[in-house]
Amino acid sequence: MKKTYERIFIVLIIFIVIGILLRFMAPLLWGGYYGGYSNHMFGGTMFPIGMLGMGAFWLIVIVFVFGLINKESTDDKDTAIKTLKRRLSNGDITIDEYEALKERVRKE
Repeated sequence: MKKTYERIFIVLIIFIVIGILLRFMAPLLWGGYYGGYSNHMFGGTMFPIGMLGMGAFWLIVIVFVFGLINKESTDDKDTAIKTLKRRLSNGDITIDEYEALKERVRKE
């Protein structure tokens, strides 16, 4: 999970760098024309930063949701294994049954 956050951080840095480059390169690339927004908020040159910011926001939301889903699935597996250990210690199941059930839980 740590590598996922590192990748997200790198992608966000790339978005920021691209946004800053587009902010200052837009007048050179489009010759002062910004698609009808030339007299609106900073002369229309802020559009790349807002667009990239919104993309970064949704990227963070998606990763956060998938992180929660993944965490819940691993918590379920841990709970199932703890239950198996408790049943083994109570003598409800044998060691062979415990090993077989533990492998089955890990596969799911």
